[in-house]
Amino acid sequence: MLKRLCSVFLILALMIPALVPRSTASGDVYVAVNNAMLPITDSMPIKSDGLWYIDYRCFTGGELGISGSYNADSQILTLYTWDNTLVFDIAKGTATNVTSDTSYRRKTFRSNGTIYVPANFVANQLDVRYSFISSVNVIRIKADNTVNDSVFAYIAKDEIPRLRARYEESKKQTTSSEEPSKPIIEEDEKQKTVYLTFDVGTNTDLSAILKSLRRYNTKATFFLFGSAIPMQEDEIRAAAVDGHSFGISAMNSVSAFLKSDVSVTNDLAETNDLLFETCFQKSRLVRIPGGSPALSDAQVEALIASGYRYWDWDIDASSMSLSRLTSSLSAKNSDTIIIRFDASASSTKNLASLLSYLKKNNYRSASISLLMPPQNARQDKR
Repeated sequence: MLKRLCSVFLILALMIPALVPRSTASGDVYVAVNNAMLPITDSMPIKSDGLWYIDYRCFTGGELGISGSYNADSQILTLYTWDNTLVFDIAKGTATNVTSDTSYRRKTFRSNGTIYVPANFVANQLDVRYSFISSVNVIRIKADNTVNDSVFAYIAKDEIPRLRARYEESKKQTTSSEEPSKPIIEEDEKQKTVYLTFDVGTNTDLSAILKSLRRYNTKATFFLFGSAIPMQEDEIRAAAVDGHSFGISAMNSVSAFLKSDVSVTNDLAETNDLLFETCFQKSRLVRIPGGSPALSDAQVEALIASGYRYWDWDIDASSMSLSRLTSSLSAKNSDTIIIRFDASASSTKNLASLLSYLKKNNYRSASISLLMPPQNARQDKR
């Protein structure tokens, strides 16, 4: 009987190594989202200061319900779900959870055109789970309804050789390759900055505006009326792809919008719902029709309590000739100037000429980011 038990234990001992997934032969580290391995690319994980950094787009492929946008002008990366918004300022090395109003010292960097974020930190902030499966060298980002890591290790073990084969085959077809470079942080240019903003209503020719902005490689901010969003879904998605930022405004009726503090926040929430349905983005930047002086003190507090930041403007270009507009720009001593267009065809007829003027006169054009202190007539920087 004793000999028989020893034989069974010996057989089991010999079988265990075959049952446990082995570590990958190389030191490469891979990424998986939920129950799927991501393809191998030139933008694989980087370890820095003991933390794993991955391409932020690993989070935004759709499976996790996370969206993202990057503003190259301000070097601001925003990742968000419906409930949480996480903003990275690459130049400053900070991350801000807008929902909880908490800031952190967190490095994010660019390397070879890829923006890398700390994987574990982002997962914790946006309420998904992070794990590192050491047996197969896999960083796994996952929701709750996934197989456990020990089971997924078998999936990864079989999938990694196929992914490597596909990657190596694709590299053979590439005639040239770039040497990896050290992570770098680009510096902002030091020059006067103009923020072009457009109040987008139902009469806005958004396609024409986007065409002019593309021609001059200029980023802008579009404050959207809710009623305009269903009418211009394709144009709004195109603006998102082009890297412009969005703000929100009233649904439709200004009088109904300004009726009470509840009507203001309800209107903005409804507009945000439409924006999210259209391009999977939401915004906390707000423009009040007619400007912030139209708000009551109670409405201002309701806006702030709901996490919004409201913006006015320095120059209203809606009824200005080009010469008057350029004269107004020259007269401004501030390093930053906010220009508003009501975005009607008559308002934006001089847009291309203005963009040409800005380029020739060394103005820097940028879009508004969430981390910027808001500028408004009330001098409210919250």
